Formats: sequence, C-alpha cells, structure tokens
Amino acid sequence: DSYALSQVAGVPLPPFVYSHLCSMSIRATEQVAAHSDANNLPVIVLSHGLTALPICYWSIVGALVRAGYVVVMPTHNDGSAAHVALQDGTTLPYETEVTVCSRAGHDMASKEYKDSHESEIESTMKAYRCGQLRRRAAELSCSLDYVLSDEAAAAGGGWSVDPHRVAFVGHSFGGATALLASELDHRAACCVCYDPWVEPQHPVHQKYQQAGMRRCAGLHLICSDWEGGVVDRNLSAMLSEHRLHSNSRRRVLPDTAHQSYTDFALLAPIVLRKLGMLGAAESRPMIRTIVEETLSFIAEAMEPPAQL
Repeated sequence: DSYALSQVAGVPLPPFVYSHLCSMSIRATEQVAAHSDANNLPVIVLSHGLTALPICYWSIVGALVRAGYVVVMPTHNDGSAAHVALQDGTTLPYETEVTVCSRAGHDMASKEYKDSHESEIESTMKAYRCGQLRRRAAELSCSLDYVLSDEAAAAGGGWSVDPHRVAFVGHSFGGATALLASELDHRAACCVCYDPWVEPQHPVHQKYQQAGMRRCAGLHLICSDWEGGVVDRNLSAMLSEHRLHSNSRRRVLPDTAHQSYTDFALLAPIVLRKLGMLGAAESRPMIRTIVEETLSFIAEAMEPPAQL
C-alpha cells in the first residue's frame, strides 16, 4: 500500500514516509466481541480521494468509531485508488491519464499530439471521471448493503445497525462521491464532504448539478486554500440557487490546505507546509475540529423530527 501510494498519490513524498502510514497506531482493537449495547448503531460510509487508500484516513476513522459509529470504508475498485488487491491475487493499479487516454485512442507518447489535442484529452478525462464517480457512488451503496445484511451482523458478533441513521462522508473525489451517493441512495440521512471535487461540469455530471441535489442535507467543509476557487464558487452557487438541501452548509476551515484532512498532515507536516499542501493550522487539533464538525452535523441531521 505504501509503495503504491508513493508512486501515484498527489503528495510528493519519498516511499519511506508513506511506509509510516501502515505503522500508525490508532485506538482500536481487531476482532473484539460486540458490546452488549451495540444495537441500532448509526453508520458512516466513507469514500477516499483520488490516488488515495483508506489508510490515509485512519485518524478520522478511529475518532468516528470511538464516537459510536460503524464506519465502512471500501477501497474503490474503479481505478481511482492507489491500487486494489483483488481476490484472485492480481492487483488493479491506479488508472493514470496516460492509461485512460491511450485506451481511448490518443497518442500519449507524442508531445506534439498532446499539445494539439489538449481539449480532446481533457474531454476524455472528464468523461472518464464522471463514469468513475457513478461507479464509486454505487460501491458506497453496495458497501452499505453488506453492513445492513444478516451476514455482516453475524460476522460482527451480533451487533446491529440502524438503517435510518446513515451518513455518506468523503474527501476530495470521495467528497463528490459522498454527495452523489447521498442523492441517489434513499437511505442516506445526510452527507459530509471534505473539499468535494465538484466543478461546474464534472465529475458530478452536470445533469445532477443543474437539476439540484436536494434529497438530504450536506455539510461542505472547504480548506482555506480552496476558498474562492472553482469548487468553492460552484458549491456557493448551488447553495444560493437552492440546488442543495435547505439545511446544507458550507464552512471554510481557516489556515488549512487539501491534505489537512488526511494522516499525511500528521506524518510530515513540515514537508507538506514547504510544498504548500498544508496550512498553518496545527494538524492534530484541526483533525479534531474536522471530526467534531462532522459528528455534530450528522447527529443533528439524524435527530427525529419534533412532534407537534
């Protein structure tokens, strides 16, 4: 996992730094018996970012579990993860722009061709990302199907989950995934999106954005580095034009950058700040803030309506 991340992730760190991700300790224990009160637990389905893996988010995942949530985090099988180890022993690598566009017939080995066909290559990638996003959203729903099944309850030692208290959460490409999944899956009570990659025309297809994505409330956390950028402007427009749920919110996290949500912020903060990938905010307190905002919003969204 660490080597695959070092080859494709958007954080230019040497492989030995990535290797520490696999060694990070979190306050969790494997294969423990279910607590006697582990009934009707709320569920969070969490989607990782482009080129990332679940291990990039252990700190947030661990905090959500300690708060009493069942957290499900699939490794996406659409070519957007750093790599996926398949059941037959083979590995599905990250699908690079070169791989995708070469398969579509573009001559990616020729600089002259790429320069003269820049718009066509961009269109190919946008269409591919839209397709990936639809599959990712379906994978979140399939993951939820399993958690709600009798098989999962038996494997977990008898705990049960509440199908009416489900939240989709995600970072970057995963934030866009959580937004789309919460629109398409009626079981979602809300979504929380960290720097969701939602530009005006992709990767969330324009038809969804223009029609509106109002099925449930969403919390959209934006790093200060992205404030006023294309994603922030698009989300702000969707909110002001009432194309998102009326209880949806946007909040800018001060002194942050796109990696402030991941464990890279804890592993190599000095290096990331020098690279401009991490804001001035201290990493551990900021992750606590992100978790607190997430939990507060989800708890509010999952509250039953007041009886008149």
